[in-house]
Amino acid sequence: MSARTVQLGARLESRPSSGRLARKPKGPLKSAAGGLNGRSLRRGRTTRVVITNSATTNIESQKVALYEELEKVAPNGLIATPDDKSRIAEIVSAIEQSNPTEAPAQSPLMPGFWRMLYTDMEPAPSSGKLGPFVGDVFQDLRPENSLILNLLKVGFPPIRGGLSAALDIISDDTWRITFADINQYLGPFKVQTKLFDQEKPEVRLWRITYLDDDLRIMRAKKEDDPDEGAFIFVLRRSEAERFALGQL
Repeated sequence: MSARTVQLGARLESRPSSGRLARKPKGPLKSAAGGLNGRSLRRGRTTRVVITNSATTNIESQKVALYEELEKVAPNGLIATPDDKSRIAEIVSAIEQSNPTEAPAQSPLMPGFWRMLYTDMEPAPSSGKLGPFVGDVFQDLRPENSLILNLLKVGFPPIRGGLSAALDIISDDTWRITFADINQYLGPFKVQTKLFDQEKPEVRLWRITYLDDDLRIMRAKKEDDPDEGAFIFVLRRSEAERFALGQL
């Protein structure tokens, strides 16, 4: 049975359930002026009773802890030490155990614009590293069109890049991503386009391990790699930044 939190003004008391049936009170609870369960309260003081779900409270505190750790290794986890990665992986694993979304790969929460906060993969455009430059990484997910865009923005020089890929939902928690092309821009000018060989496609598997309204965690790997080789990706919904890169 979940814990109940009783808030009296600014005072909090947390009492786990004893497992016994509660006795029915003989009379109604008294008002704040007359006291509550035999304890007097100051006249005019507001009394509120708040029942919280301990599981929800726990996951929110874990998310706060995760965001604090990711802030230390920003941008994108590129400066994370082995100890940082180990600590973050531990928090991520705990959060994954509380995934609130059944069949996340098919959830209506998946579509949208997401900013990548962290990955433990090696430096690459997918992790925000383009040569000597570091930028912000976004994902624009459009499952209704079987399309994703992986976007990179470098502030200076003003480089933008976009990887487009086809997606297939292959299970309740996994997307299969097939790379299509990459476009790179310098300012407003397109400077490079790369097409992937569809005879020998570049394929990734995204296993969605946690999904709620604003946080998505996934484990990504090449299709033929073992599951242990999957990299962690942590992303936060960021619809306000949808037009940060302009039209690609």
